[in-house]
Amino acid sequence: FEGINYRDAAQKPDIDFFDRLILNDEKTNTKSTESSNQRTSERPQRRQITEEEKLARAEKSRETKARRKQEIEEEEQKRKERHRARLQQLWASKNYNSSRVSLSDDEGEDIDETVQTDNEDDDNSGETKLHYVFGNVMKPQLHGEKCAISVHCVDDSGRWPSKGVFASISQRSKEPENQYTLAYDMKDIHMGDTHLISLNDCVIDDDDDEPSCDQYMALIVAQHNNKFDFTALNSALRSLAKAAKEFKATVHLPRIGVGSQGFNWYGTEKLIKKYLSSRGISTYIYYFKRNDGTANNKRLHEQSYNNSKRSSTGVHIFFHDIDDTTKKRLQRFIYAFDGEINETTDVKTTTHILALGDCQDVLALQDACPNARVINIEWLDACISHGKKLNTDIYEL
Repeated sequence: FEGINYRDAAQKPDIDFFDRLILNDEKTNTKSTESSNQRTSERPQRRQITEEEKLARAEKSRETKARRKQEIEEEEQKRKERHRARLQQLWASKNYNSSRVSLSDDEGEDIDETVQTDNEDDDNSGETKLHYVFGNVMKPQLHGEKCAISVHCVDDSGRWPSKGVFASISQRSKEPENQYTLAYDMKDIHMGDTHLISLNDCVIDDDDDEPSCDQYMALIVAQHNNKFDFTALNSALRSLAKAAKEFKATVHLPRIGVGSQGFNWYGTEKLIKKYLSSRGISTYIYYFKRNDGTANNKRLHEQSYNNSKRSSTGVHIFFHDIDDTTKKRLQRFIYAFDGEINETTDVKTTTHILALGDCQDVLALQDACPNARVINIEWLDACISHGKKLNTDIYEL
């Protein structure tokens, strides 16, 4: 420490200079504020948009969007035309004629309207009936009809399997297999397509004196990577309905799609009814019975079926708190085996009350129907799987 306090020894010039700095800083801030206020006051106010101008701008925006949408649609149409032209050139070079059933937008709307009208009629007249038969779908069972369309489901891979219904088709004619593989090479296989191949005149069964008929093979593309597609099936059945109406043909199908991923027979059956049987097209669903060529096997099947029917005779079922979808799925099996469904519990007739496993109303149901057994609905599924009436002891609630 030098012994000098510079704070007290500050010279007057230094103090004056510091005061001038402070004063200049205050003047600068004042001028900046005034300049900012002046600019703000000089800035013109935005004019308020009138309602007419708002409407005009909205209309212009809509026109711009519509024009852009139209340009995109036109470009897409041009792209499709170029693709179609390339396909036509390829088909012409290979002398290929497509067997795909085309369905215009107008025809699709007509089918949908007809289906809607038919469904309304069905609500009054009862459920449309499908014909369930045993046999070979490639030997259709006719009752005086002169035209038959056999149907099978294929995928979009271009591969033709060698087993099952495919083997039966190839045994009848190689034309469907050849046409399918050729269509794939010609890029004419798409999900939702229906390809109709003529098999010329045929004899229904070499062992029987059946009249000849015009037979067609319809290949519907409704599978991709072994996965069943109900949207594609819906589109394919619409085209199939058009062809069947045009040829006045009966339609014969196996249980298409069985074994593929995502398959549901109830949904498939519903679409078949919607587009075929409900429109007056005779439709047959085929169950293939192995070694069904002999009369002994036929008699055994009839005897087994009659025994199953007799085993369910006298069964009156009441569904308690079961959803409508499940009831509709199960009721046709009950009727098929000569059972009955009670809409309400009846002390005199109800023999079985089906409920879910977590039902809390068991005691009340037993009091309402002392002679009926309250059992888990799984019992009925088990009976259907085994093809006979099972003991209810392990299913009682």
